[in-house]
Amino acid sequence: GSGASASVYRGTHTTTGTPLAIKVLNVADRGKRAQMINDVRTLMQVQGCTHLISLYSAFVARDDPSLVLVVLEFMDFGSLGKLRKMVPAVPKEP
Repeated sequence: GSGASASVYRGTHTTTGTPLAIKVLNVADRGKRAQMINDVRTLMQVQGCTHLISLYSAFVARDDPSLVLVVLEFMDFGSLGKLRKMVPAVPKEP
């Protein structure tokens, strides 16, 4: 699928068979690049949190340095907007 700043593809780890999400971002735009760096840093800092997806790797495409590939845990729930409609809101604690 694709969103506002990236396309996401389904991949498979060849050794383990683990499904992966491969997010491809064009970071030629300075704002998108800054957002991507912030997102990857955040995922690195929260690694192991059971409530967030896992970051497996991030790297620059060999043939096009304006493309960054981010390899993430595959979640088969569609977009965040779709998921929010499927799951009831969690009440805030007083």
